[in-house]
Amino acid sequence: MPPRRLLSSAFLSLSLIVFSAAAEPPSLELVTNASTVTLAFGTASTGSYRIERSPDLAEWLFDGQSIMTHEQRITLTYPLAEARGFWRVKAYDADSSFDPGRSPLAVASFEDQVWTDPSRSYDMAVRIYAPAPREGDGPFPLVLLSHGAGGNRSAFDSLSAYLASLGYLCVTLTHDDTRPSSRLERPADVSFAIDVILGAAPPSPLLAGRVDAARVGMVGHSFGAFTTLAIMGSRFREATLPGAPCVNLADPRVRAGAPLSPQGPGILGLNEHSWESIARPVFTLRGTLDTSVETPDPATRDLPYQLMPPGGKYHAILEGADHSDFSDNGIGKHGTTFSQWYFPALAAFFDATLCNRPGARDWLDSQALNRLSTGVLALQGK
Repeated sequence: MPPRRLLSSAFLSLSLIVFSAAAEPPSLELVTNASTVTLAFGTASTGSYRIERSPDLAEWLFDGQSIMTHEQRITLTYPLAEARGFWRVKAYDADSSFDPGRSPLAVASFEDQVWTDPSRSYDMAVRIYAPAPREGDGPFPLVLLSHGAGGNRSAFDSLSAYLASLGYLCVTLTHDDTRPSSRLERPADVSFAIDVILGAAPPSPLLAGRVDAARVGMVGHSFGAFTTLAIMGSRFREATLPGAPCVNLADPRVRAGAPLSPQGPGILGLNEHSWESIARPVFTLRGTLDTSVETPDPATRDLPYQLMPPGGKYHAILEGADHSDFSDNGIGKHGTTFSQWYFPALAAFFDATLCNRPGARDWLDSQALNRLSTGVLALQGK
């Protein structure tokens, strides 16, 4: 069915379009005032819909709050400046055949090692999870994991074992946060680890000859989220003093990153421009109770996602999750209450961005997790 323009306003440079094969397409209403635009839409048709917008009819971004199913009505209000462009209501499949949990591989017993960086006189403890040797030599994608302040290499045992069962090599680093310049040393730890893993003689048989150097991702929690975003290209002040120069410690070998509980502007030398140049895929995640000493308002953890340019960006909010729920500390307290949803989300993200696995991106974009979790996880993308 060709698209039909339902409502348009030349004054606002705004058009609403519906793309749907349904017999009864969604109804739409447009209300404007001096500063905002309100869109109201609903449907009596079976099926699922979401609202999408585009500045140029080429790239469409969807609003995670606009998911609508049979006999639902949704109202969204946007600042006038954000409403300019093209909008559409589009039917989509609520689920797909993609299974992020697919038939699991056997996982080898983890291996602990200490790697020495002579250039910094630093000994870094690491923990390696990997598919068992009988699962072959791959090559497998690699995911590096970075713990929060004061943590260690045991912070992500559950997530590492899960990803290893899906065909990922996982290496959790231990950062010594007693170092005076830990904000600068942590990204250097990551780059050093990549040098070791991709070097001529990786020190573990779980890694040697098994790593796909073109498929490297990263996960980090809290201070590890800061570290992940630094590797992805965020800019922050070298010192936390006003006027200190900004640094960029990006490592382009990491193709996709998942910062969990990231910090907003005003913390660790970050500002509102810190994330505006990150072009690589990023999946941010936070909980509704995700507070910490430097972040009393969990909603400020949304800002890195909001201030990054569109393209391969996802953001998820877990209802009821606190700051500890994104490491094994939280899993020890709450079991799989939250990990049963965000583990598959991260797997699908890396499947889509590192592996180009068929159906992975469509599954993320379909909002299947929003429905399956009955609102525990709310995912949006741009």
